[in-house]
Amino acid sequence: MNKLLLPLCLLMILTACEELDESQRAALTQDLGCPRGSLADRELTWHGCKEGCKDEQGEWHGPFRALWGDGQIKDQGSYRHGLRHGPWRFSHVKGIPKETGPYAEGKRHGRWTFYDKGKKTAEGEYAQGIRHGAWVYFNEAGIAFSRGPYENDKKTGLWNNIGVEGRPCRGMLKDGKKTGLWTCWHDAEQSKRWAEGSYVMGQEEGPWQTWYATGQLKRKGSYRAGLRDGPWQDYGEDGEQIGESLYRQGQVIRTSRSRP
Repeated sequence: MNKLLLPLCLLMILTACEELDESQRAALTQDLGCPRGSLADRELTWHGCKEGCKDEQGEWHGPFRALWGDGQIKDQGSYRHGLRHGPWRFSHVKGIPKETGPYAEGKRHGRWTFYDKGKKTAEGEYAQGIRHGAWVYFNEAGIAFSRGPYENDKKTGLWNNIGVEGRPCRGMLKDGKKTGLWTCWHDAEQSKRWAEGSYVMGQEEGPWQTWYATGQLKRKGSYRAGLRDGPWQDYGEDGEQIGESLYRQGQVIRTSRSRP
């Protein structure tokens, strides 16, 4: 943008948010419903302005809103002596939602919902500013693709995920890393297993198996520290072994196959 035009553009943005005179301050105090002992104030910002009630120490206290230059609400909620407290809503331009949820003494506390371009992407619980409790994540079609609990801001407990190929998977997470037995299925009803094996600290470890949708074993072998290690066998849908490979720390040492 031309540097000469920038000050003019900023002036145009701020025209919907002007500083208050005393009569306007009184009217806004009444309009906002400011708590006893507080008065309305308005501050100009890069996006337009923010206005709300302030206590005798000059801290935001009571109803609050941030406005875009055209007067549309950007953020809205309330403060308690300088700290966000109670329900809040944050928006993009044209009122498109961004985040909604409650605060308690300046920290997120309770159920929050997050959006991207107006579509819900995540929803879950906060406790004193950290994620703690049940969470759900959504794809662009609005379908939940991952759900489970957090403890101290890390995924911990039983999680259900849908992979990139649409296969549902379920297993335990600890401190955000897969642990123990995980199972994936071919179908949403989780009646036809696709893959199963264990994780240690987020890496595959020990025996793993995959199956055809018919239930016939397709492949089996073992992992060590996330890498294939040792013999792996491949089977056809008729149950006949059709191949075998030997791995060492993820590298193929030898392989043979009787048919595709």
